[in-house]
Amino acid sequence: MSTLRKMLEDKKAAILADAQRRAAEVDADMDQLEKLTAKYGLEISTGANGTPVGAAVSDIVAKTLADLGNASPSAKVKAGAEAYIRSKNRPVPLGELFEMLDQHGLKFKGDTPRNTLSAILGQNENLYSISRERGWWLKDVEVPHRPVIRRVI
Repeated sequence: MSTLRKMLEDKKAAILADAQRRAAEVDADMDQLEKLTAKYGLEISTGANGTPVGAAVSDIVAKTLADLGNASPSAKVKAGAEAYIRSKNRPVPLGELFEMLDQHGLKFKGDTPRNTLSAILGQNENLYSISRERGWWLKDVEVPHRPVIRRVI
């Protein structure tokens, strides 16, 4: 019985040591983040989906699109735009969405491709256009009243 107890105590010690190492890494990252936000006068919060703003937004969109597999281009546009907006945690202008989707290989045909994008986004039951200036936002999330990352004066 003492051998089993010793084995479990060793395992517990290894788990605790690993947790302490990880906690020290997080502390170092937090210190570095505090220095950078102070240096550049930034404020950072989490996105509408709980991920930190500035997390690899491009990776989130790429994963969303990959998860859709052979879905229609329209479905990919709707899902990609929604994932991008949730990750940015702010209303996103149509032009920015257009550029992001273009970078992910989604192209729009016709004489007015941005109008085509706007029409597709209008069919997404989770999004709405606040205004041309502010852009598109999520129906299930209150519109943020201030930028998530802003310069402090």
